[in-house]
Amino acid sequence: MPIIVDNYSSIYFKQNGMMKKALFLIIFLPLAAASFAQEMSNRFIFIEGTATNRDHLDYFLKNFAMEATGAGYVATEKKSDAPHTLRFKVSPDPEAPGEFVINISVVKNDNNAELVNFDFYFADIEVMNTFNRTLFLNATVNIPLPIITDEFLASVQVGSDKWKNKWIYFRMSFDYPITLYQLYDERLVGGVALYNELQTLFDPQEHKINAMPGATVGLEFQLLKFLSLELNYQVSMEYTRAGNGDMGEGKKLFINMAAAGELKFPIKFKNKLRNVYFAPYGAFFYPLRTSSDFVKYNPEKDDWEHAFPLFAIGGGIQFCSNGGKHGAFFVDAKFLLSPTFKGKFLKNETYMKNPWLDFEDGDQQYTPNPPDIRYKRMYVGIGIGYKIGFVDRKDKKEKEERKKK
Repeated sequence: MPIIVDNYSSIYFKQNGMMKKALFLIIFLPLAAASFAQEMSNRFIFIEGTATNRDHLDYFLKNFAMEATGAGYVATEKKSDAPHTLRFKVSPDPEAPGEFVINISVVKNDNNAELVNFDFYFADIEVMNTFNRTLFLNATVNIPLPIITDEFLASVQVGSDKWKNKWIYFRMSFDYPITLYQLYDERLVGGVALYNELQTLFDPQEHKINAMPGATVGLEFQLLKFLSLELNYQVSMEYTRAGNGDMGEGKKLFINMAAAGELKFPIKFKNKLRNVYFAPYGAFFYPLRTSSDFVKYNPEKDDWEHAFPLFAIGGGIQFCSNGGKHGAFFVDAKFLLSPTFKGKFLKNETYMKNPWLDFEDGDQQYTPNPPDIRYKRMYVGIGIGYKIGFVDRKDKKEKEERKKK
C-alpha cells in the first residue's frame, strides 16, 4: 500500500517490508530535525491515549514520554499545563487479523485544531522499539521548539521543582525523641541525694534519659519561597520514676501529647543539588498531656500541684529530598529546652514527686526529703517521614508567561 498524503495531512502507512520502513525514515526524520524554532512555551506536551490491549496502552504512554524527554520536551501531568496534546489510539487491524494499527495525532489545546494525523501498522509490540522515536518526531514536526542551550535546559527543569514549591504540605513522621531530665535542685544532699530527717540515710539520684518512639502529623504552609510555617501534633511515649510502676519497680509509662509550631527557612538549590533542600527552623512546643508524676508539694496548701513546663523553645533542621512530583522524604532533627524563670508567675520548672512518698507506710519512706525533685528538661527529637504537597506555587517567570498567553 503506498503512502497517501491528503489535504488534512493524514498519512497512512502499511508496514509490509523493509523498503517501506526505510522510506518512512527518509521522509520524516529530516522534517523532524528542521522543526525546532524559538517558542519556549511549546516545550511542554501532554500525552494521552487509548488501546484495546492494556499492555499496548502502558507501553506507548511510557515510551512516548521517554521520547518526549529525549527530544527536548517536558511531558506534563495535566492537559492544561501544555499547549499541545499528543493522542494515540491502538486497535486491531480489521484487514489483517493478529496485527494492529496505531493512530497518532497532535492537537492544539487552545482551539482543538489538529496539526497532524497518521496511522502506523505493526504486528509485534517489540518491533515498535525501532520506530517509537520516528513516530514521535513525525507527530511533533509542526511544533516549534527552542534551540537547546544551557538556559533552555535550566528552564525545562522548572517543572521538576514543583515538589518543593507547594502552598500546603501534610507531613507524617515516625519519631524517636530523647528526653533528658537534668538534676537541678540545691535541696538535695551534695546536689544528688534524697535523705531522711536525721540525714543518716541517702538515696542518690541520677539524670534521667528517656528514649522511646513517637509520631508527628501536621500541616506546613509555605508563605514565601524562603519562609514556611508548620503546625503539628506530637505523640510520644515516656516514663517517670515512681514507687509503684506499670513497667516494673521504679518506672511508670505515660503518653506525651503536645502541639508545636515551627517557623522554617528553606534553603533551596539549583543544578546538581536541585533534588534536595535544607530547612533550618525555630520551634515552639506546648504540652497538652503529661504524666501525673510531675508534681510539686505546696506547703502553704499542704497539697500537690502540677509542675511541668508550660512550653519549650528551640530549633532544628529538616533535610528534604525529592519524593516524587508532589512531595518529599525528610529527616528531621531538633533540640528543645524548657527555660526556667525567677518570676513569681512563670517559673516553667519540672518537678517529680519523691518516689519514696508513694509508700503509705511511713516506715517504708526511707528518704522522704525533699518531697519533690527539681529538674531541667531538655529534648532531642529525631524523625523520619514524608510530606505531600497541594497546590503549586507559581514563580515570577511562570506568572509572566501566563500573562503573555
